[in-house]
Amino acid sequence: MRKLEFILLALAILLIAVGFLAVLPPFEGFDETAHYSVIQQIADTGTIPRYGQSFLSRTVVDYGLHGPLPYSSLNPPFDRNGGMTYAAFFASPDHVVAYENLYRKPSIPRSFHPSKIANWQAQHPPLYYLLMAPLMTATASWSFVTQLFALRLMSFLLAFAGLMIGLYASVIHSPPTVRRSMLQGFLLYPLIVPMFFAEFARLGNDSLCLLLFGMIWAALLRWLQDENDSKRSVLIGILLGLGLLTKAFFLPITFGIGLFMLFRIWREHSDQKLFMSRLKQFALMFAPLLLIGGSWYIHNLISYGSFIGGSDFITLTRRGGLLANLKGEMTSFAFVRGIVATLVTWSWGGTWSLTRINELFRIPLLVLTGWLFLNYVSQARRHTLTHAIWLPMWLFAPFFIGLVYHVFVGIALAGSGNTPGWYLHILSPLFAFVFAFGLAEIKNNRIWKRKLLNCLLAYAVFFLIVVNWMQMVMFAGVAIKGDNKYYQFQDHAAGLMRAADVLTRLEVLGWPLLAAICFGGGLLCLIVSLVRIFRAEPRECVSD
Repeated sequence: MRKLEFILLALAILLIAVGFLAVLPPFEGFDETAHYSVIQQIADTGTIPRYGQSFLSRTVVDYGLHGPLPYSSLNPPFDRNGGMTYAAFFASPDHVVAYENLYRKPSIPRSFHPSKIANWQAQHPPLYYLLMAPLMTATASWSFVTQLFALRLMSFLLAFAGLMIGLYASVIHSPPTVRRSMLQGFLLYPLIVPMFFAEFARLGNDSLCLLLFGMIWAALLRWLQDENDSKRSVLIGILLGLGLLTKAFFLPITFGIGLFMLFRIWREHSDQKLFMSRLKQFALMFAPLLLIGGSWYIHNLISYGSFIGGSDFITLTRRGGLLANLKGEMTSFAFVRGIVATLVTWSWGGTWSLTRINELFRIPLLVLTGWLFLNYVSQARRHTLTHAIWLPMWLFAPFFIGLVYHVFVGIALAGSGNTPGWYLHILSPLFAFVFAFGLAEIKNNRIWKRKLLNCLLAYAVFFLIVVNWMQMVMFAGVAIKGDNKYYQFQDHAAGLMRAADVLTRLEVLGWPLLAAICFGGGLLCLIVSLVRIFRAEPRECVSD
């Protein structure tokens, strides 16, 4: 890939994300009410929230009295969301005027005051919130909407940095023949799996998870070039320890790396010197992560009886454990539904309103991702399991097993397991790496396969435009979430006939002009890049 395509695609990711943020209403991002409260509590009181002892901020609760909230997602009617929907909000001019005065103008510094509503995100380790607290303090007197935009933008930049770090390491440690595909795999990943934007263009500790995972991925690839690099082993351990202080998702990531290391050690058990050398590197890697992150999970075990410390796991422990609660609740339908929901929402799940689009629109993207994965396997099977090309599977398998376990937990507690697939984007460098080898394999095949790939990539651009427009129309109150969970529009043109009304209304909640400029600029960069890629695709092959 030429330098111009790289710059254009990287710029496209940033511009589309900023455009997404510019029209995303407050607290429409997943669990943002809880994340905002945790950051504000740390910023103003200097105390670390603890599960069962911390509460949502009054800032968050008061917002629900004056501004629109996401649609509910459990049972219809979904407009019973504990406040106003977007349609109800814009139907009341008095609420709109009051909102502009309260949330669009600078104010006296907001500070943390606990409400009576428990904060369910107090279950998480504190590192992300500690890093975001200084920005919360610095923006406390800004208008609320502007402050939230700044916090969200910082979160996305953390995630974007993680993707770029993973990209750089993957390119320099790949054979020259696949470097072009490696660049494309990483930079086209958010287009192929657009839930990337909704997952990271919001408040949430997943963004720091991606930054840390990108650094771990880079360190692992470098370590595989020199397995006697003790400093690199220690660095990986430190990064894993910091990951454990960010979110429990680093438990399966750590487990996967441990399995990969132990398998490599076992393969060399006949060579005493090499065996001891690799065992030493294993110890150097895992000692710091236990010292840095272990105490949080030991505290969870002592305090709540759950090593993980998540609210679902604590509740399950108090009810007698997984097996006792699965009896009478477990069905094959509930399990399959939970797994399918995880895979589908990895591709696209929308925002916290969880409003659906027709499933047929998803099929081309799912076909593309499945095709890339199968082609990656075709490449990987030519190598031993200890080769770097298999590293994604060593890390993905325990992570996915963890999500499947959470499906069982959901079934045990509520009769249905819903594990969001967007959590998988924490592993974005891993999937982008897989996509890169999938792209390289396709380019070595017949021309009709390359043309099909180009058509699917073009469709991905179309999909991105459509879903973002649907979201904007809903945020403007011109569409609603129907009882069947799908978008319901007031006209047959999906709100296009009322485009002016949509943009005018969104000026209350965000910056639609900025969004239009950024979306337009990002899509232009994307289209120009794809056209240049389509016109000149050299054949590639994988070699050691």
